[in-house]
Order: sequence, then structure tokens, then C-alpha cells
Amino acid sequence: MLWDRVMPISLVSIGPVCPGAAPRGPLRSVPPPDPSDWPALWARCWSRIRTWRVPPRWSPGEWWDEARAQGALAAWEARRSFDPGRLVPLDAFLYRRVVESVWTRYRQEWSFGRRCRLDAFLPDRPAAKPERPDPEMIDRLVLILGNLAESDQWLVRCLFWDDQTEDELALELGVSRQAVNKRKRRLLRQLRSDLLIDR
Repeated sequence: MLWDRVMPISLVSIGPVCPGAAPRGPLRSVPPPDPSDWPALWARCWSRIRTWRVPPRWSPGEWWDEARAQGALAAWEARRSFDPGRLVPLDAFLYRRVVESVWTRYRQEWSFGRRCRLDAFLPDRPAAKPERPDPEMIDRLVLILGNLAESDQWLVRCLFWDDQTEDELALELGVSRQAVNKRKRRLLRQLRSDLLIDR
């Protein structure tokens, strides 16, 4: 076997690294990876990983495949970097490395998913049907808006129907943006309380 020629399984004596340091004792080199160990290791890791929510932009099946591939790579790298001199059991070492690697990938996917809009990546996804507002609610809102002062009605119309920004309105009115924002928040509070009272 090629692996045996590269790194034979034997006991290797490691002497002291520094003069006066105690020797670490004999170390056993790492056995070659055993593919039959992977299903049992993955089953242990998956029992923990499957409790995590599926990241955005992933279907459960695709995420399972990605996590399994990431875990297999981590298991292979961990087996290669395993140091028996640290007196950590190989199974525990591999389990921890696999779960940590999949956790890192999981966090990357969530971070990326939060920064990206879903629509940009799923153009074939059917658009959500807009909810029809309650006709009674619209009638109450029209009545309440009609009771506002003329200047307040103008501000609501500019902000919410004409899509003007607070900065644009501040320039037009000759006041600060904060003053426009404060007035808008006061109007929204008033509308909200009037809608709740009318119920």
C-alpha cells in the first residue's frame, strides 16, 4: 500500500526537544484513513448538525450534501494532522474537527444569506401575492387622514405616496431632516392610535 511506504505504522521515539526537557515518550504514527469509519463518524456528527436550521438559499437536501462534503474534507484533514502525543482519542478529535468545520461553513452561509437579497438569487421564484388590505381598514384610514391638518396631509402624501425622501422635504420646507423625521413619527403615532381607538 502506498500509504505504508510514505508513513509506515510503527512506534517512533521522540527525544527531548530542548536540553533538560523530559522526553515525551513513544508516539504511534497515525494509521491510514479507513473509509469504513466515515459512516459511523458522520452519523455522530449529523445527529448534532441536523438540529441546526437550514441556511438561507439552501434546500435541506443540498445543505445536507454540502455539510457532508465539508465534514468529509475536515475528517481527512484532521486525520492527517492528528498527533497521538497529545493523548486525545482519535474519535473525539475527528468528531470535534468535523463539527467545527461544518459550523464554520454554516455561519458563512448565514452571514452571506443575510447580506444578499433572496430575489437576486432566485429569479425563477414566483412572486409573493400581495395581500389585499381590509376594506374597512382603508375606509377608517381615509377618514382619519381627512381629519388631519392640511400640512400634515401634504407631508403624508409626499412621504408615502410620492416617495419623496425626508432630505428632499427638508430642503423644500427649509428645515432639518431631523425636524421632518420627528414630524413624521408624530403623525404615524397619531394615526396608529386613532386606528386602534376606532376599532
